[in-house]
Amino acid sequence: MKTAKQEVLEAVAALPEGLSEVEIVEELQLRVLVRRRLDQVERGEFISHEDVEQRMSRWLDDSSGQ
Repeated sequence: MKTAKQEVLEAVAALPEGLSEVEIVEELQLRVLVRRRLDQVERGEFISHEDVEQRMSRWLDDSSGQ
């Protein structure tokens, strides 16, 4: 299993030349965010599209009477 440092070094090495420090940091932040969200999906910690539609429908129905 790779360490976080090894993964970061590999990710940075794979980036194209000429990126600014800010662009590199943004790319790393995006990769971390995507990995966290994928891990949440693997653990079943998400709301399905259907559940979102149902919740939004109830919310919209409740707020239309105001």
